[in-house]
Amino acid sequence: MSLAERLLPGPPERVDVGRAVELAERPAGSDRPWVAAVFISSADGAAALGGVSGGLGGPADRAAFQARRHMADMILAGAGTIRAERYGPPPLPEDVRARRAARGQDEVPRIAAVSASLAFDEDQPFLAPETRPLVIAPATVDPTRRARLEGRAELLLAGDGDVDLAGALGELRRRGVERITCEGGPRLLGALLEADLVDELGLTIAPMLVGGEATRIVVGAQEAVRRMRLAEVLHAEDGDLILRYLRERDPGA
Repeated sequence: MSLAERLLPGPPERVDVGRAVELAERPAGSDRPWVAAVFISSADGAAALGGVSGGLGGPADRAAFQARRHMADMILAGAGTIRAERYGPPPLPEDVRARRAARGQDEVPRIAAVSASLAFDEDQPFLAPETRPLVIAPATVDPTRRARLEGRAELLLAGDGDVDLAGALGELRRRGVERITCEGGPRLLGALLEADLVDELGLTIAPMLVGGEATRIVVGAQEAVRRMRLAEVLHAEDGDLILRYLRERDPGA
């Protein structure tokens, strides 16, 4: 158990980080799933340490990260993140599996990779998970690479040249997917922002300075200003600040 003081919404109280994050309300839309992006950043804005995000987080961040996996129907990540982080099947304890089953979810969330090229190595752990992975790619992708994935992953083709994320999410909603946790990387989050498909940002601020030329949590081809509302602040015992932002939308839109 990782404890934190909840500062917002008040009044301040001690909470279990994992349970607080997992139990937050995330209503799916009628046309697409709820999309919650999860990232970590140093105090000076670095999204990675040594090329991966894992070196930035402490116990509270890891508890929040796992809790967002626990609530998700699907874990979404870009191909670069899948390769760099060596994604495999998420290990979930029996009590979490039981809670998921009681909510009507599969016991383990499915991994979905977004790739414009399908350039995956044969030994990628995510291609042999407990639940068959989904790969989202444009219809124009190399047919030879498509053939290599047959039997190892399900393909969802959306878009020409670039992946049509809105179209892909619409298809996933029709298949019953209600909640998605997007774990990066920065270019995928940038593409989701440009399409205005992010409902929630779970951001941990690690109490450290990194310097160097580390990337931000978002990288995009163009600016995409989306107004967010700070809905929750947890100050963890290890110094991490765990923030939950929600997309502010025009009620009439």
